[in-house]
Amino acid sequence: MFANRSNELLGSMSICFSALMYATLPILVKLAYANGLTAGNALWLRYLFSFVLLAVFIGLVTKGSLLSLSPPVIAQGIFLTVGGLLYFYALEWLSAGVATIIFFSHPVFVAVLSILVYKEKIVLRLFPGLVLAVLGIVLVSWAGGLSSSLPSLGLVYALSSCLCYTLYSLVGQKAMDRHDPLSVTATISMLAILVLT
Repeated sequence: MFANRSNELLGSMSICFSALMYATLPILVKLAYANGLTAGNALWLRYLFSFVLLAVFIGLVTKGSLLSLSPPVIAQGIFLTVGGLLYFYALEWLSAGVATIIFFSHPVFVAVLSILVYKEKIVLRLFPGLVLAVLGIVLVSWAGGLSSSLPSLGLVYALSSCLCYTLYSLVGQKAMDRHDPLSVTATISMLAILVLT
């Protein structure tokens, strides 16, 4: 019983830390752009640092397999790399807030497509979460001035990045059942480095 609560707490803390890191990403990317980096350069550096840190951690701590070259993991890598690049391009055209709101609408699509594609059971607790997510997107978009005056290309980039991340998440639901998450992340980082080089 205590192990489950400990795992739930660790999982919740990991989610909060991940959300914090993702929240700072658009700000850091905008700063990188201001200092002359391109979307491709910024994303390449992001994945390079990720891969190096993961390689050291896996090699010294977990001693597990560094890479996992299964087709679902490679598909995840492609979706995440393309989605990340499109998101970084969106940040060239849109404010960090607008691009992020559009990108982070992906949980709504993941939830709905998981029901349609994987035939997941519809649970009652899903609906309040979906309603709150959609309301949050609408409120922040409205307050942030999301209107027809936004650059169309920026909106296309942001929506496309959302779609790629949705597909990445859907593929990952099955890939993570069979593969070590650290190896998957290292593989995705390596694929991104190769694609963006």
